[in-house]
Amino acid sequence: MNCPNVSIIIPVFNSEDLLIKCLDSIKNQTMTNIEIICVDDGSSDNSLKILKDYEKNDSRFKVFHQENSGAGTARNNGLSYSKGEYILFVDSDDFIEKDSCEKLYNLAIRLNSDLILFDAVRHLKNGKNLNLIHFSKNNTTDFNNFSFNYEYTKDKVFDGYYGVIWNKFYKASFIKENNISFPKHKIYNDVEFHVKSLVLAKNIGYLPKILYHYNRIGQDSLQTSFVKTKNAFVFFDVLNGIRDFLNENNYFLEFKFDFINFSIFELRNKLDSIQDNFKEEFFEKSLQFFYSLNLTVEDFDNIPFEYFTHFLFVINSENYDDLNSFLNLQKI
Repeated sequence: MNCPNVSIIIPVFNSEDLLIKCLDSIKNQTMTNIEIICVDDGSSDNSLKILKDYEKNDSRFKVFHQENSGAGTARNNGLSYSKGEYILFVDSDDFIEKDSCEKLYNLAIRLNSDLILFDAVRHLKNGKNLNLIHFSKNNTTDFNNFSFNYEYTKDKVFDGYYGVIWNKFYKASFIKENNISFPKHKIYNDVEFHVKSLVLAKNIGYLPKILYHYNRIGQDSLQTSFVKTKNAFVFFDVLNGIRDFLNENNYFLEFKFDFINFSIFELRNKLDSIQDNFKEEFFEKSLQFFYSLNLTVEDFDNIPFEYFTHFLFVINSENYDDLNSFLNLQKI
């Protein structure tokens, strides 16, 4: 087979209930010159058997197995096995439109893109959906002939709704040349990859079409089940990794307040949602991280009031109970 136009990389962990729908959406792509790299992350259900059946019946499927190490490691392994010109990441409980690869590849070739953004939809419980549209319909730009860099979409770099990898189409050589890879965290492993790739891409395109279906129905994601446990502490490593990247590449001053606001917002939410027996330790780590930001009085003018307030509450508290008292007073 010729060099594939697209390598689709799928980390798989205990996804037997939704896996077939995912694989069929990829198998039936209108573009046929693709390779489908499935990395089983130590599944204990029938996922690996399902993958092997697809591999047996379709030579484009390539199945690999690893001991349970997380999706980040699985994606890195998938990248090392891939031979395609472009890369698309799909989660094993999601699915894509049948013309996704064809439309994304054609636009990427026309614009010589490092990265293509496209739209997605989150399927929620009770039949509700949430569309993730990168740019407003009021935007009259002709994206068929328009390329840009992060400055055009700077507000998305630290936006939690858009800071994912499954609504992007990556040029393989761009990833390799910039040595972009996933950290080995079991959760939040795509945050750094998103930031690095969006900031470093010199030539970004946008396809204003919903191609990806993010499924939140029928089973909780690994991240959803982990965020309330001590696994959530890895987010401090994520923030430090992003800060190191920004400093090493001379972007920190430009993104300083985007990073600060993102950090305060995320740490506040994670402290609120984590299990009670971890709140004190998470508070202490948040306090250390906030001190490491070395904020000045002048910096506070660039921080929204609610974030600034939370920051002050944390650094003026000796423990989580103190912070909780501040928060309760705020509610009165």
